[in-house]
Amino acid sequence: EKLMGCFHSLSLLTGFMLKSSLLAKSTAKLTHLLSVTFCLSNIFIGYKIQTQCQSKRSLMQWHSNEPNPSMYLAPFVPILPLCGSFVNLYLIAQLDRIGLMMIFCYVGSAIGFLF
Repeated sequence: EKLMGCFHSLSLLTGFMLKSSLLAKSTAKLTHLLSVTFCLSNIFIGYKIQTQCQSKRSLMQWHSNEPNPSMYLAPFVPILPLCGSFVNLYLIAQLDRIGLMMIFCYVGSAIGFLF
């Protein structure tokens, strides 16, 4: 759960950094370096999430009929949901300030009504 939180917050920061690096038009090398570092960090955290979800059993036990509760049985899990989360947070980071404020107000009001 901690890695998922790190992945999502780093994905949002990566989106903001990519937005600012595209607007800087190659004048700010630090922004480009930070955006590449954040992208590589996201890839590393995604790899850590995937390896923690895999089984420690040998290949002989993998082919047995009993399911392993520590492994996902669906294909491309957790890689595909992580890619989807990254793309969604990148698109959220591309919004203007008013759009971001509207999203935060909407999510805040939904959480307020929920509890």
